[in-house]
Amino acid sequence: MSPRSAGWFDDHIIQIDNPPKNGTLEGFIEFSIAYGRPGKLKYDLTQETQVIVAFDGDGTLARGSWQEAKRE
Repeated sequence: MSPRSAGWFDDHIIQIDNPPKNGTLEGFIEFSIAYGRPGKLKYDLTQETQVIVAFDGDGTLARGSWQEAKRE
């Protein structure tokens, strides 16, 4: 990405084998991003995010939300 640009990157799909019907799942995602100039990735950004996803009566993803969070 060029400086000051925005981008989107999908690394891995999170597979949920038995999603709840008419229910929600809540969890945390932790990730780190290394950034800097090409060949000199000297900065790290580590983030922990709370994720909540809701499923409909068929077990299909209906909606989701995430926010910065710290586990207690």
